[in-house]
Amino acid sequence: MERRAHPRTSCRLQIAGDSRHGQVPYRGQTRDAGVGGAFVLGNPSWRGGEALRLTLACRAIEIQVEAAVVRVTSGGSAIRFVRLPAIRREQLERLLWPTWDKRDLLEGLLLMCRGEPLQDLPHWLHMTTLLAQRRSS
Repeated sequence: MERRAHPRTSCRLQIAGDSRHGQVPYRGQTRDAGVGGAFVLGNPSWRGGEALRLTLACRAIEIQVEAAVVRVTSGGSAIRFVRLPAIRREQLERLLWPTWDKRDLLEGLLLMCRGEPLQDLPHWLHMTTLLAQRRSS
C-alpha cells in the first residue's frame, strides 16, 4: 500500500475550477484533503495527468491552487497539489487543522466533529461531554 507524504483529513471543502485545457468548469466537493492533495467526489471529465486550476472554499475562505489528476475512479478523482506557495500551504493547514482555544464549547464541538455526522441528540450530548472534559484538562 502506498503511503502519502502528507496526511489527509476527512472534510467537505467546496471545489470549483477547470482543466488548463479549457474543458467544462467543475463544481463539487472533496471527501478528504491534505496539503499534498485531495480526493474530489463525483465524476468530472478529468483524465489522469491533467493539469487543473482550482479554488478550494470553506467558511468564507477561498484558496486557489494548481493541481494534477493522479487517479480517476468511479467515485471521484485523486488530485495532487503542485507548486503550492508557502502562504497558500499555511492557509490550507489552518483550514484543515484548525486549533481550538478552549473558550467556546460550541466551536470546539464543531471542530471536533468535522467530517463526522452527528445524527441525534444523544450523540451531540456525548460529544459535548467529551469536549467539556477535554476543555477542563
